[in-house]
Amino acid sequence: MVIPHLVLYLLKHWPKTCTYKELLFINELAKILHCIYVSDFKLVQEPLFKQLARCLSGSNHVVAKAALEFCTKEHIIGFIHENAEEILPILLPALFQCSNRQLYEPIDYILTELLPQLLNMDPGLFSHCTKQIRATRDKEQLRSEVSEKMWLKIEVLAKSKAQVSNV
Repeated sequence: MVIPHLVLYLLKHWPKTCTYKELLFINELAKILHCIYVSDFKLVQEPLFKQLARCLSGSNHVVAKAALEFCTKEHIIGFIHENAEEILPILLPALFQCSNRQLYEPIDYILTELLPQLLNMDPGLFSHCTKQIRATRDKEQLRSEVSEKMWLKIEVLAKSKAQVSNV
């Protein structure tokens, strides 16, 4: 029962700006989780995969690669498979974001290996999560377009007010 507390402690004190420390934390978590029971893993899975999602979504490709390699470890794949309904909705948006913005070839290679494994775990859940990701992206794009139109209106209004005050 000590391992979940240790994992939560590491997640609480996760480094924000030091790549070396983040890599160290990811590697230590992989070692620690080799010894964890499934029942204990359930206690830490949500905060753990939220942190991994942040690593995958971040701008540092070295940390993203390490987080991906963590996710491809056999025992982690086993945990993901057993708890797919809780983990995939957290992990998949970050994986898709990572795949859309990464030009770093090793990350693309790992993603092409990992995504089919996740799809095979639960195709229905994978499809559902993918639809949610697309819906979220569409909403964000629509919100961005509306915001851009509002700023254009504000610019036009500001220019017209400036011309009126100059006259």
